[in-house]
Amino acid sequence: MLSMTNAREKRSKRKLIMMGELSLEELTNASRSIVSLLIKCEKALEKFSPGTSQYTLLKNRINALRIATKLIDKAITESIEKG
Repeated sequence: MLSMTNAREKRSKRKLIMMGELSLEELTNASRSIVSLLIKCEKALEKFSPGTSQYTLLKNRINALRIATKLIDKAITESIEKG
C-alpha cells in the first residue's frame, strides 16, 4: 500500500511540474474556460432534484471545477510573481 501512495505522489508532483511549463496566457485561457463551464454547470444543477444521480454527479463536477479554478489561479499568481 505504501508503494501505491508513493506512486501517486510522484504522479502528482509530475503534474505540478508540468503546470509550471504553461504560459500565463495558457493558464488565463484555461481559467476563463473553466469558469464558463462552472457557471453553466451551476445553472444546470437547478434543473435536477437533490438526491438524484444526475444532481450528485453534477455537484461533484462543480466541486472539481472549483478546485481546478483555485489551482490555476494559484499558478497564475506564482507566474506573475516570478516575472
